[in-house]
Amino acid sequence: MDTATPGGYVCRWSAPYGWPQAPVGWFPDARWRPATHLPYEPDYRWWRVETLPGVHDFGRNDPSYIKLVLDTLDLERAFPDTPAFFAEIAPTVWTAPAHWPSAPRGWTPPTGWRPDPSWGPAPHGWQFDQPDRLWVHENLERRDGVFLLGPTGIETLLNRIEDYVAWSVASVERLRELSRSLEQLDPGSTLAPSELQSLHQAQDDVVGRAGTARTYVLYALFSIGEFDGWFRHVRTELAAAVQRQFHAARPVIHRLGEIGLSVVSQDQYPEEARTRVYDLYMQSSALLRTHSPFSSDRDDDGDGSASLPGSAPWQLAEELAATELRRRGFHDAQRTPPGADGGFDVEGRGVVAQVKYLAAPVGREAIQRLAGANTHKARMAFFSRSGYTRTAREFADAADVALFTLSVDDDAVDAVNDSGERLWA
Repeated sequence: MDTATPGGYVCRWSAPYGWPQAPVGWFPDARWRPATHLPYEPDYRWWRVETLPGVHDFGRNDPSYIKLVLDTLDLERAFPDTPAFFAEIAPTVWTAPAHWPSAPRGWTPPTGWRPDPSWGPAPHGWQFDQPDRLWVHENLERRDGVFLLGPTGIETLLNRIEDYVAWSVASVERLRELSRSLEQLDPGSTLAPSELQSLHQAQDDVVGRAGTARTYVLYALFSIGEFDGWFRHVRTELAAAVQRQFHAARPVIHRLGEIGLSVVSQDQYPEEARTRVYDLYMQSSALLRTHSPFSSDRDDDGDGSASLPGSAPWQLAEELAATELRRRGFHDAQRTPPGADGGFDVEGRGVVAQVKYLAAPVGREAIQRLAGANTHKARMAFFSRSGYTRTAREFADAADVALFTLSVDDDAVDAVNDSGERLWA
């Protein structure tokens, strides 16, 4: 559907290919979730929030937009922020009481200056040094521009919410499919009632929190409500619900995975059934890690549940990435100590990198986390075993993140975007 907002934007919702298409005029309600048989498509663009012709000066492919993205990464880390936040970080200016003549912006009283007695006294306790209101106003407008057009704007917020819901349903369903396939070979391998109840409760929590967040964002978009400090709570609660589902599902995939790996190694079972179990296990593992709360593979418990079977450990992938950066002139590039990496797996003078050696392609969120953690403006690189989603590559191109694929089996590293080709010290 297309719906014009009061701010001059067109808002659309569409389903992925292969799904039933929504009727005209339909938006997901607060408890919406997809049917369990529908395929999950990571990073799908469910929502499109686009400008009406002539309403705004630039669009997604305009250099001004790219500059806006790059200039506001710092702002996005605390996003969305209330006027009070900007007042806290604003420069102070000399501010006259309301009944005094206003001073020019940037004016400060010279030595020996005294107010004209005809102005009357300043209010008791008046603070002459106050946050620059014009600065606050300008940055609030800048924030709104990021909110609607930037990589953490309204469209991205809505798409992230929808992705959480689709992921929540798909991850539970994939575990159910794995359990059913194992049960046909080993009747004792089914999901325990307590496990199933825990998974469904976690899913209901994600769907409910997502519905609250979606409603909040849409109300702001259509000027029914507005963004305020409450949104930080809404977004935090949704992220916490996703983490709770991850932690509910992880022991289940570990238990079923151990049984599944034992089953696929036994010739007594039909080849087709063993292949089915293996595929479902790998899909479940990769799907679970899509929204892992850990910022790096090394933070996990090291069981490799989402890594390719038989692959080298993540330490070798990180060392290969460090070697590649040293080859490119960053001679002090080294793996960071576990637990103290600050969001980076490899770091050197003037360069930071993240490494993912997983079965699933890296999505945009992982690239955004790398850019957000790069507070000292070093050059950025990302290394992935399984490539990148389309949206991840688009964001990397905009933020100048060098993308590489790597394989520890043959010590191969290849640049996959222009920033990667240009990454030399």
